Amino acid sequence: MNELALTESSVLRQEYVERTDALDKVKALRKLADDFHVSTEMVAAYFEVGVEAIKSLVKDNRAELEVNDYRVINGDELRSFKDLCGIQGRGKSLALFTPRTVLNVGMLLRDSDVARSVRTYLLNAERQQRAIPRDYPSALRALATEVEAHNDTKEELAHEKPLAEAYRDLMDADGTFDWAAVAQIFARVTGGLGRNTFLDLLRSDDLKVLKANNTPYQFKGMDRFFKVIPTKAGRDATPTTRVTPDGLDWLRRRLVKHFNHQSALFVLGEIA
Repeated sequence: MNELALTESSVLRQEYVERTDALDKVKALRKLADDFHVSTEMVAAYFEVGVEAIKSLVKDNRAELEVNDYRVINGDELRSFKDLCGIQGRGKSLALFTPRTVLNVGMLLRDSDVARSVRTYLLNAERQQRAIPRDYPSALRALATEVEAHNDTKEELAHEKPLAEAYRDLMDADGTFDWAAVAQIFARVTGGLGRNTFLDLLRSDDLKVLKANNTPYQFKGMDRFFKVIPTKAGRDATPTTRVTPDGLDWLRRRLVKHFNHQSALFVLGEIA
């Protein structure tokens, strides 16, 4: 099977759509400030084609792309998203792609060398994964590699166990974290900011993660990262915001970028 097969079969494309790692293997994918979404212009730049080529492809394949996270936001959601990402401009709507959508575009786009490279990478990776040793020495080498990888995994798990236990100690019964716990988890990245100063940072113009009442700017998908609990204590009381494990990873990327560190300096769940 060659790479053009992906451009012909929607069923085949759907089998590969989770393999978003292929994008960065071929070329770094630039994202918006939320570190998750990509604009039409960014998709065009990634595949080195014109914006109109992407708009035309979306028009012809919108139903398939929407299954893989493509969406257009407007109104209050657009205003919140612009505040979150620091986007300027007066457009009344904004098309958003996720890495899944970008990969879907790459499997459809014919006139792009980058898209062809993405498709080739996907198919080559699949062939390597399915490769079966043809002789006894090859089988022994494959077994040795598998055993070595298994042993490496066991060592990594043993190293991570104390961190995972500390991580669980800070987690509440519902599987989320309060802001004091989150500030402690990220103490190494932030230089030891306490809860209140940490919240000030998240409300700052540089990050714009939280509104004045410590609830997150809302757009579709943010419920993966935060759990906002409505209050029943009167009209002036503020809701309580909790952070999910996915939210910790999202915040980590935002903070690492803000403090200009390398992401490898901080392991999710590590307690300073």
